[in-house]
Amino acid sequence: MLHETSGEVIGIVDWEYHGCMPACMSSGYPSWIRPRIVESYRDPKSKIVSFFNEPRAERNRLSDLYEQTVKELDEEYYHCLVQGTRLRDALAWIEDSYSDLAGFAMERWTKDHLFQDVADTDHRCA
Repeated sequence: MLHETSGEVIGIVDWEYHGCMPACMSSGYPSWIRPRIVESYRDPKSKIVSFFNEPRAERNRLSDLYEQTVKELDEEYYHCLVQGTRLRDALAWIEDSYSDLAGFAMERWTKDHLFQDVADTDHRCA
């Protein structure tokens, strides 16, 4: 960073591990409400055991409560939360690809959430 009048260097910004993303990527559900997306679409023949903190119905109830509270506190954050869910999920697939090496879970998620009318699906997906 340069001083605006003297031109002297007054600071250095380390941009490593930084990125520029849409605002909707800054919002999200607490991890204890919404588990990793890959967990919900694991290959049914997989022998890997998966654990969730809460049953699906309870997670949906908590998600609804979270959305309602967020909407009351910050309408803009609420819209980012709801509208950015699929984009955040797609990024999660990229980050978690090691747990779905055969691509079965990604194929199921893609069919369920990307190739149908978005209005007909739950934006929380998981």
